[in-house]
Amino acid sequence: MPYDEEVVELVLARLETMPEHLQIHLGREGTVDKAKLIEHVKRQDALGKAFVQKQMEYIKSMAGV
Repeated sequence: MPYDEEVVELVLARLETMPEHLQIHLGREGTVDKAKLIEHVKRQDALGKAFVQKQMEYIKSMAGV
């Protein structure tokens, strides 16, 4: 099930504030740079959805929800 447009836009906005040289190691998936991560989030493929989910968990934890 795809995420709401607003949720995706929020995560993309957070990604845009991150350094250009950002790289995230995802175990067997390998290393993904910022540009590729943005593509995955926009496509809402399995990797993009997982990243959105983790970002939303982080945001909720910071908000105390």
